[in-house]
Amino acid sequence: MGGVIHYPSDEYLTYLMTVDEMMFTNEIDCSDLFGGNSERERIMIFEIGQ
Repeated sequence: MGGVIHYPSDEYLTYLMTVDEMMFTNEIDCSDLFGGNSERERIMIFEIGQ
């Protein structure tokens, strides 16, 4: 299992949702871990298909 971690824009996340090989599986809210309650403080989990 591997992963990529970065702060994608909303437009890029929208794009990932349309890629056939990428399947969105879960979102984990992490805003309570950092100050400021940024909407971007989350983990988006995608599975890469065949």
